Amino acid sequence: MHMGLNHIYEVGLPPCDEAPQIFCMYAFGQKSPYEGFEYLAKEVTTLAGNLPLGLTAIGSYFRGMSMHEWEKSKAF
Repeated sequence: MHMGLNHIYEVGLPPCDEAPQIFCMYAFGQKSPYEGFEYLAKEVTTLAGNLPLGLTAIGSYFRGMSMHEWEKSKAF
């Protein structure tokens, strides 16, 4: 039975240069990491696999945490 589904759209992942910006917007409220957080932000972005939902969820989780809290977190 056809349920009115007429079109299927393929949605790609964001480009590699946009994925860190998505993460940083949720983690830091800006398009780049705070000074000293560059390595951690890159590592988390890589682990999220450039998946937008993962980037936003993990970014929101880390928002407001200190560098020490990021490093000791078992989230990544």
